[in-house]
Amino acid sequence: MKFTTRSVSDAFPISNPNQPTFPPPPQPSRPRHPAIRRLRRFRIVAQPIILVLVFTTFILNAIYAYCVAKLHNSDTTASATTRESSTVTALLFYTLTTPSISILHLTADLLTHHTKPQHLSTKLAYTCLLPTTMLLTAGWLTSVSIWMHCEIPAFNKSGQSVCPPQVRGHFMYGIHEVSIAKTAISWTIFGLYAVYLLILAAGHKAQKRVWRITEKTGADFEHGDATEIVVSV
Repeated sequence: MKFTTRSVSDAFPISNPNQPTFPPPPQPSRPRHPAIRRLRRFRIVAQPIILVLVFTTFILNAIYAYCVAKLHNSDTTASATTRESSTVTALLFYTLTTPSISILHLTADLLTHHTKPQHLSTKLAYTCLLPTTMLLTAGWLTSVSIWMHCEIPAFNKSGQSVCPPQVRGHFMYGIHEVSIAKTAISWTIFGLYAVYLLILAAGHKAQKRVWRITEKTGADFEHGDATEIVVSV
């Protein structure tokens, strides 16, 4: 936005209806840099989709854990109950850790974006979001690889020593389909997280330019907005 002023006579003021008024009317905040605009659009469009997919994976994992734990416990004797109860923690960690952390991460990100979006353009926000997104991207890749190795017969030829005891050898009809469904959805989540990481890194690079301008001028620009004021007399 540009404001141009010119000298006029005190006795005969010149009024030009095309001249902008000062102060200007408030304008909606809109990022100027393409990388920051892409990051905002991704949060509006893609993050709700990722949240739905993660929640679906959480439900499928909960169903899978319940079924294999129930079948496994029905085969154990009373003397082995205490020992088998200690493996429940490993089963829950195996199935629910990554989806649970992702649900918390995406919910916090979406709530902040829709309630206090200016907080997402701060240095503290990027300092927290970049490592968290990197860890979750790697976490989904690791989780889906382990799930495929432990639950799909075609990928477990090297043994199941890394799998929880309840999971080993349980390729029942019905549960096998749940494993395939959650694996397919998990690969989709991993791909979307990887795209989000790239967009977030590009947005951070663009936002750093805004921070440098802010530090030099002392102005307060939000969401990558910068205002150019030209005054000619």
